[in-house]
Amino acid sequence: MASFSDEGYDCSAYAAYRPSPPKALYDTVLAYHQSPRELCVDLGTGHGAVARALATHFKSVLGVDSSEGMLKEAARAQQWDIIRPGGGTVAFWNWGHYVVTGRPRANRALQKLFFEDLVPYWPQPGISVFNNEWMYPVECRDFANWTDLTRLVSVPANDDAPGVSNTPGAIQMRASQTLGSLEILIRTLSMVHEWRKAHPEALSVREGGSGDCVDTLMRDIIEGEEKWRVFVTSGGNWRDIEVGLEMRSILLMARKKQFLSYCEDPHQHYP
Repeated sequence: MASFSDEGYDCSAYAAYRPSPPKALYDTVLAYHQSPRELCVDLGTGHGAVARALATHFKSVLGVDSSEGMLKEAARAQQWDIIRPGGGTVAFWNWGHYVVTGRPRANRALQKLFFEDLVPYWPQPGISVFNNEWMYPVECRDFANWTDLTRLVSVPANDDAPGVSNTPGAIQMRASQTLGSLEILIRTLSMVHEWRKAHPEALSVREGGSGDCVDTLMRDIIEGEEKWRVFVTSGGNWRDIEVGLEMRSILLMARKKQFLSYCEDPHQHYP
C-alpha cells in the first residue's frame, strides 16, 4: 500500500507488532504446490516474515515490496540473494478485521472505527475487493492458463455474526496481545496513517495531545468493558490487559496449467 512508502510511516512498529502468519499457512501452501521448490517470490513482502519462513523450503527466495522502509526492515533480519524468475503455484493470502475474543462491546468499537470513521481513508480499489468480494476470482486475462483454484476462508464469530462456519482446511489467524500492543498494531494500519496525515492537529496522547482516532478507540474499548473499567479506575494500566485476537483469513491458490510449447520436441513442456 502507498502509505507504507511514506517517509513518516513507522515500518519498525509494523515489523514488531504485526501478528506472525501461522505455521498452517505454510503447510497448506507447500502441500498444494506440486512443482520443484526452486524459487519463491513473495510479492508485498513487507518486513519479510513470510519470505524468511519459506526460505528453508526453496532454493531461492525473493521478497518484493514497493516500500523502501519495509525492505530495510526485511534486510535487517535476512540477507537476500539475486535470483532468476520462475513459476508454478500462485497463492494470495490476506487477513484482517480484528475480533477481540469474547468482548462484544470492544468489537463494536473496533467496527465503528474501521467501517465508519476510517472509511474515507481506506486504500482503493483494493479494499473494496477485499471487503465486498472477499477475494473471489476476478477477471483475469490469462485465467484459462490456471487450474485447481482453491479458496480457503476463516471468519471469526462475533456478536453480529455468531457461529460463522469456516472452509474446511482454512487458515485460522489468532494472536495473544495486550491492549497496549493492540493499540500499536492498529496504528500501523494504512488507513490510520492516512487519517493522521489528514488531521495533523490531532496529536496522540503519547505525543502530548488530547488524543487521535486510536486514542478514542481505546477509551471506548475500556469504557465498554466493566471489568477493564474497574481495573483502570483502581489504578491499573489498561495497556497491560491481555486479550485474545482473531482475524479473518483468506487464502486463494491456483496452479498454472502445463501446455505443449512450440518446439522441435513435442514432448517438451513449459510450466
